[in-house]
Amino acid sequence: MSEFSQKCIRVYDLAHDETSEFWVNGKPCGLSMTPIGNVLITCQNPKKLVELNVKSGDFVREVALQANTENPMHAVQLATGQFLLCH
Repeated sequence: MSEFSQKCIRVYDLAHDETSEFWVNGKPCGLSMTPIGNVLITCQNPKKLVELNVKSGDFVREVALQANTENPMHAVQLATGQFLLCH
């Protein structure tokens, strides 16, 4: 779950009834899973994609979006490694 105003995401482990909270340097909107199982976070302000390891919360990478991208809301990573962005 993304928390836009709190600048974090929350991960719920239903099997163990546990919650983890990971801070994001940006305002997270959309969440999706990458083909290798990491979480891909679409952020507004600054406009970027952030990839985190879903188990540890460790930063994997950040992709800056073009300046003319308006209101990025959601992205997915394709099997080719490219990103599909809804804005």
